[in-house]
Parts: sequence; structure tokens; C-alpha cells
Amino acid sequence: MLNEVMNKYNLSGMTLLADREYVGKRWFKYLDKSGLYFVIRVKEGIYHDEINANGGRTWQQLKDKAAQK
Repeated sequence: MLNEVMNKYNLSGMTLLADREYVGKRWFKYLDKSGLYFVIRVKEGIYHDEINANGGRTWQQLKDKAAQK
């Protein structure tokens, strides 16, 4: 469905917000290649290594920042 929308509208540079049901390395790679930015809440205990290897904030730093709000 997202492919159809992206073919109809220029979504490059837009941000997709999604909940933790939408996870998976293939999904993240697809989103990364699509030109979309994305913010997806992930379940605690998964993808820590991938998040930490990204070069931005660590998983723990992100968790701590979210707890401040």
C-alpha cells in the first residue's frame, strides 16, 4: 500500500510515524531506501545493537530522554 501512495504522491522528506507492531529489518531497510524519514516505537529489548550502531544517540540515551517528558 505504501508503494502505491509513494507512486501517487511525492513523499520524499516526509516522516512516517508508526507503532511497534511495524518492525522488522526488511521494513526498516525499505523505509530507509524510500527517502522517507521514520520514527517507530520499538518494543523494549529488541534492536538495541542496531540503534546503538547507528551513530546517533544510544538506545539508553533515547529511553532516558523519553522518560523526561
